[in-house]
This record gives sequence, C-alpha cells and structure tokens, in this order.
Amino acid sequence: MTGYFMAKQRFTTEVQQHLDDALTNSGITERQNRLLALVALFQAAQLTYSLATQGKNTLTGLSNQSFNALLQASLKIHDRQPDSLFSLDLYGNMENLNIGLRSLEGALIQPYQNTRSRLPLPRQYGETFRYAMALMQLEKKVYKKPAFAQRITGEQANIKQRLSFFDHNVQHPAILASLASLYIDTAGQLTPRLSVRGKPEYLKNQSTIDAIRACLFSGLQAAHYWRQLGGNRFQLVFGRKAMLDDLRHLARIRYQAAPGFYEPEA
Repeated sequence: MTGYFMAKQRFTTEVQQHLDDALTNSGITERQNRLLALVALFQAAQLTYSLATQGKNTLTGLSNQSFNALLQASLKIHDRQPDSLFSLDLYGNMENLNIGLRSLEGALIQPYQNTRSRLPLPRQYGETFRYAMALMQLEKKVYKKPAFAQRITGEQANIKQRLSFFDHNVQHPAILASLASLYIDTAGQLTPRLSVRGKPEYLKNQSTIDAIRACLFSGLQAAHYWRQLGGNRFQLVFGRKAMLDDLRHLARIRYQAAPGFYEPEA
C-alpha cells in the first residue's frame, strides 16, 4: 500500500483481500479506486445542481441511472466498514459514474475563482464544487457524533427492508422521503447548513426537495466512503495533476467497456 493511499481505518483481512483481487482483475489502482469515491461525491453534487435548476425532469437516461447508483450505494456505506472496499462493487460500473467523472474533471481544471482570473469557473462547476466541499465538511461532523452514525445505520436497515415492498425501487417516493428525512435528521441539524440554490418552482416542490435531499445524503455517504479509503481535502490541492491523470485513465476504461467499442490492431 503506497503512502499516497494510507487508509485511516483498518478492515478485516477478508475485505482487504477482496479489494486486492478486484483491483488486479479490473486494472484499476488503489489510488484510482479511492478517486472513484470522490467521483461519486461530485456526481451527487452535480445531480443536486441539476435537480435544483431543472427539476426531476432531468432524471432521464444516464442521469436516472447515475442517481439510482448513488442511492443504492448510500445504503451500503456504513460507519465502520462499507460492504466492500472496491468502489465498483458499490456503484456498479464506470458508466454509472460518468457524470461524476466529467464533473470532477471540470471542477479540477479550474477549481478556484479569483478576481484576476479571465476564465471564471462556469457556474455549473462552481456550484458543484461548493456542494462537494460542503458535504465533505458535514460528513466529518456527522460521523463524529455517535448518535448520528447510529441513526444512519438503523435507518439504512429499515430502508433495505422496506425496499422489498416497492420492487427494490430506490426512487420510489416513500424511499426518497425516508432518505431525505435521514439527511435532515443528521447533516441538516449541523451548522453551517448547506444552502442549495435553484429555481423557486423546483425548490418549492416537495417531490423535488425529497430527491435533492436524498441526493445530498448519497453525497454525504460518498464523502464518508472516500475518507474511509484514505481520502482527504489536501489531495484536491496537492494531488490535482495525479487526479486529472487518473480521471482520464478511468474515462478510457469506461469508453473501452462501452458496448460496440472496437480497437483496431496496430
């Protein structure tokens, strides 16, 4: 395990061995595996932005698939040990994280705005970056409180049981409402609260509000997963070049895994 990937938590030998085997079979490094958790966080932030500015109508095709993957994974990330240390066990496949791959790359290319910059960060990526940073801060505060961590663990079990009544549809209104309540009962109790900006017609619609809060909960969980795998905010500052290189490598893996991909012989 390299110094760049020093997980703060210790996991069982069986879980660690599964990670080692999965990494060998996938061609993904430990650093890239950890980066996928950050990708998931930025995907949650991006979808939060889209829901707040375009409403639930934005959840079609890949966006809907990506939202589903985030919600499902949020039920598999726990206080002490996630269901798996291999990111794609939780998020399914690289295609499910395509929005996050693009969003994180866009935010890293020019992550900071200043008055001297002639190329300010596009609002879309600026808001995504702000949501992601806020969720990182909230995650640390939430999981420092045993009562909040226990609340999350207990409600995850309840939601998993209830899913069988809704054909395992994590986007059923009742499930989204439960995830939204879980976010409000934990991160929503802390200050400073994360303020979501968007169009009033969407931010006043309860169905959209529930989807946004459920999305924020999935981002909170992705931030926790990233930290479990050894992620920290300094990597966003001092490891940007390595992250960008890894993102482009992961994007190539996604492209090569796409149906119909054919690489001609040299």
